[in-house]
Amino acid sequence: SSQDVTVPGFGFTYYDISGTKIDGTDQNMIEKNAVKRVDEREGKTEYRLEMDHDPSAPPSSSGYMENFGNPSPKTGKYWYTAEKSVSIRIDGIVYESARDTRHVCTGYTLSRESGGNFVDDFVRKSPQDEHSFNLRMDGPKKIFFRWKNEYSFQVMSMPAAMGDNLTPKAGTYWYDADTTVTSSASNGCLQVTGYRDNINALTQTMPGKTKTYTMDMPVQITWQYEAHNYEETVIIGDSVTFKGIPSAVLGRTDTESEPVRPTSADPSQVDQGAEELYHWSISDRKLFPLIGGQTFQVEWQSRSGSQCEQKLISTIHTQWPETPHYVHVADTPPVPLDPQEDDRFAFKSLKYTSNEAEVSQALEFTASKEGKSTLLLTTVPSGAATGDENVENAYVRVVETRLWTKDKEEGTAEIGLELTSEHHSPDTPHNGYVFWDRARYNVNIYDRETMQGQIFPVNRQFTSALEDNLVVVWYQIIDNISWPYQPVQYISQWPTNEKEEAAGEERITSRIVIASREGSECAIECDCGEGGSECEDEQKTYPTWPDRNGTEQEYLDPARYKDVMIYQQPDPDLPGYNPNEEHAVTAPSFRHGKMASPPVAAFALRDDLNITAKDKTHTSENYVLLQYYDTIESKYAMEVFDIEKEDDNCGYKFEYPMRAGDPVVAPYPLNLVIGAAPPSEICGRNGNPDRNCYWEDHKGQSWAVSGDAHLFAYFWYPLAPEFWYEKNHNGENASEGPGDPIPWLPDGIVNSESLFPQDMIGKPKAVRVRYNTEWPDEVPILKAGETVTYAGGEYRADHPQTREGLPMVLGWAAGQVIFDDLNPAMDDKKMFHSYLVRLVQALEERAADLPVEDMPEELTPAAGKVKAVGGRWYFKELHAGLKTRIFYDPMTEKLGIRGFVNGKTLGDADLTASPPSVYVLQPNILTQEEWGTLRGMEGANPAFKAAVDALYNLTRDPANLMYGAYTVGLSDARKELQTYHETLFEKQFDDMCGSLHSLCPPCGFDTMCAKIISGDTSGAARPFPEMALGPGLALVPSAKLLDPASDIQDGYVTVAENNHPSLGSLPVALHIVKVVNDKYRGAIKTIESDNVFDEKITLRHTADFGANPGDAEFEWRYREEDGTEQPPPDTAPEGTWSAFPGKEPEIAMEGAGAALLTDNLFFCRYRHKDSDGDEP
Repeated sequence: SSQDVTVPGFGFTYYDISGTKIDGTDQNMIEKNAVKRVDEREGKTEYRLEMDHDPSAPPSSSGYMENFGNPSPKTGKYWYTAEKSVSIRIDGIVYESARDTRHVCTGYTLSRESGGNFVDDFVRKSPQDEHSFNLRMDGPKKIFFRWKNEYSFQVMSMPAAMGDNLTPKAGTYWYDADTTVTSSASNGCLQVTGYRDNINALTQTMPGKTKTYTMDMPVQITWQYEAHNYEETVIIGDSVTFKGIPSAVLGRTDTESEPVRPTSADPSQVDQGAEELYHWSISDRKLFPLIGGQTFQVEWQSRSGSQCEQKLISTIHTQWPETPHYVHVADTPPVPLDPQEDDRFAFKSLKYTSNEAEVSQALEFTASKEGKSTLLLTTVPSGAATGDENVENAYVRVVETRLWTKDKEEGTAEIGLELTSEHHSPDTPHNGYVFWDRARYNVNIYDRETMQGQIFPVNRQFTSALEDNLVVVWYQIIDNISWPYQPVQYISQWPTNEKEEAAGEERITSRIVIASREGSECAIECDCGEGGSECEDEQKTYPTWPDRNGTEQEYLDPARYKDVMIYQQPDPDLPGYNPNEEHAVTAPSFRHGKMASPPVAAFALRDDLNITAKDKTHTSENYVLLQYYDTIESKYAMEVFDIEKEDDNCGYKFEYPMRAGDPVVAPYPLNLVIGAAPPSEICGRNGNPDRNCYWEDHKGQSWAVSGDAHLFAYFWYPLAPEFWYEKNHNGENASEGPGDPIPWLPDGIVNSESLFPQDMIGKPKAVRVRYNTEWPDEVPILKAGETVTYAGGEYRADHPQTREGLPMVLGWAAGQVIFDDLNPAMDDKKMFHSYLVRLVQALEERAADLPVEDMPEELTPAAGKVKAVGGRWYFKELHAGLKTRIFYDPMTEKLGIRGFVNGKTLGDADLTASPPSVYVLQPNILTQEEWGTLRGMEGANPAFKAAVDALYNLTRDPANLMYGAYTVGLSDARKELQTYHETLFEKQFDDMCGSLHSLCPPCGFDTMCAKIISGDTSGAARPFPEMALGPGLALVPSAKLLDPASDIQDGYVTVAENNHPSLGSLPVALHIVKVVNDKYRGAIKTIESDNVFDEKITLRHTADFGANPGDAEFEWRYREEDGTEQPPPDTAPEGTWSAFPGKEPEIAMEGAGAALLTDNLFFCRYRHKDSDGDEP
């Protein structure tokens, strides 16, 4: 073949497609239109073959070059011999230099002559690297190669191993321009995270798993894979659940082995090693996050044998539970986290805390700041957990610690009523926690350290200090752990009497009426009409308590109620502040005091000391709090009692009955508080100034000395340590301390006009207590003429069924008449003549001066008429009634007398031994007849007679009160006080003054004492019943009881025993004796001489009126004892009885008279000289 040239070859004829010959010289026409030529020389025909590219195909980026695709023959025009076969080839695919764009030969257009024209036929070729074929030149032909543009679509994965998970799979694909192509990726053992392509920055990963392109340029897409990183949000307490992870992924992942923490170069990942973010449970094979608000990753291992070596990563976002598992209030006691060894839970460790919470070695949880903590426990379905994590499931719990002010509730608490709450789990092994250490709760019952015991509010508070508030944190049990979770701030209120509508019943507050003496057992209300003085129990409503059997009783049954006590705590800086301003005490019941085992009741002494100002000085309202343990209910209880002084409607007044002769005892239980050492400030006065009723002994003890009267008493009592006392209500401590005396319910100040002792002027005046006195129903009876020495008396002998006999005054250490119905005011001006009895020292010696040189010789031992015994001279000539009583002591030069009773005198050891049925008192008092006997003794000289006169006056007026008068049993108070002032301690002198003043307040003893202290002993004698010292005392009646002209009727006397300052602690006792105007029958006592050969004998009637028979006349008769019974002289036939001379109670017989030589019966009777002779 020959390639067409611009210069036609010589010898050829050229024809166009239509067969028209072309001018051979027109080279341009030949080039343009010639398709056939004939070699004129050789005669052969050649046809032209034109090789080129189809201009309708899209060009390359640089256009098609002539030999694009390396065609063979090359593009151009060629002449080939007709019928020759020409071999044609061309590259099927041509790549541009970047090899991301290519041109694909899709076939060629073959043009051949037909009917004088070119006819085109397209021959399609499938894409391949090279196309080749043979073309027979049976005519002119044209070949135009057709091309298309393709862009590469390069699909890749990172890592490449994930290419099989792509659609299309990883590789390079060619697509025609403008073709829409989609690439997608799916998860395999790794997770698709997105793609990178050349459309965007190749360093930027775009999210998604599918991408569609329009192929207008080459595309590179690389799908990004990484280990599966599934996000999961986990609430603390729960475990990771792999929620949302496909089963295929989980199937390749070992989720039962502990994961590891992946490392990452990503700066957005925080340092995950700073805290323990999770716990792997060996037993559960589960992962438990531990801290809320965190994000962390863990990497799970692939299962053994998995072809995918890539690991699953879990990105875990944690949250705290909306409601914590355990709520904990800060600053509460440590919480035992493993309180029971045999329960299903065992504490392991504190895994996290944001508030410095701690768990001690004793496994107790504490926290003082708000925040959260995470606890790890183990648990088992049943049985007891031991904490072995290899076999026990993990149990992660969140504790939220809150301040007490968060979620705080407010409530009202009734004082004295147990404080409980529905918030508190009943199975909690302790009570709620009283949050503040100075709260007003019962510290005797509730222990704040252990939280054991019931909580009882005991007071209100008005301070600004938080520590005084009553805040209780209640507990709930969760997982057998007791958590303090609910704080409640309470406002404490005292109970009221208002009807509680919700309960449908009336809550009646019990009360204590101080004047009632019944304390907590006093009536709540009464229906007694006006006054209430005669109010009976049936008209009163009393509080009740169930006894051991559940029966309501009006007392606290001792068999059921134990540990009964008053609640009080006086220190405001300590918990449970409620001082005992009411001076309340518990004591045996007064109302039920006759029970074999009296119950205990509560009492109050004051209602005037409470400080109720609503500020920091507030102490408490006027209530008493009583606590006790109920053995049936097995718990404590408290009672609240309102305090009232008096209630006239119920008869509760400071006015009480009492018996004369009894101590003035302070109203119960004040008497118990006063005790055995009453304060000296206790005083009283007669209700009627004309009748003594109030009297104090030398110890300060008050007594009622008369009946049918009344007295007023004003009590003080020692301040007990448990009594709160601040008398000025200014919030400052009082000066008085424990043991110091304080007034009882004071009302005003004592002034000089109030008939109080001088030393009480200016002091507080205690409440006035009135005692209405009555004589005892049964008292000893003393008959007119009967002298009391030994116990018993004639009336008692005649009436053995009576309980009371006359007292044995003989053996008293001291005695004094302190009340006499004939002188009820004990007026000293009436002492000489107005009396029923006198108490006398009847045995002690009294003596008058008689110098030895003045002693008659006839009455000395030398004369033989005197018997010397123990240095003393006794006169033989005297009758038996005088012989042993009268003596002369030459050593002291005294003529003396001593008394005898039952033949015994002072110094005899058996003086007070029981006497025979008939005995006689021979007192140290001379009768007028005895005086005459002594003066008439043979040999008596004037000096002796003067001594007898002096002795006579001394025995009858020993205190020298009134010469010639009978004043035995009286003393000069002025002189006696002077003696005591000089010889006794000041306290004893004060006791004496006080005793005398109480005996006769208007008598001026205070003034007298003051004068004596100042040394002024002037003034007239002040007769007063003698404070006689014993033994040897005798109580003798007045002879005026016999006077028919006298209006003296039966009367009472009160005699004090042992009331003398020198006797110290000997008990003082009062004896009431009723003196009746009945003659004492008495008896005749024979007094024989101590010399059996002495022809003297004395008969003495036992009624001698203390040797002062006065106008009494005794009549003696006798008759011979002939064995016959005869009536008494007043009814016997005349001549049966003979008269014996003498009108004294004592007769003496001597010599050889008929009365002594035979056995005779004597009869004696007596009468007042003015009595009717027929009715002696």
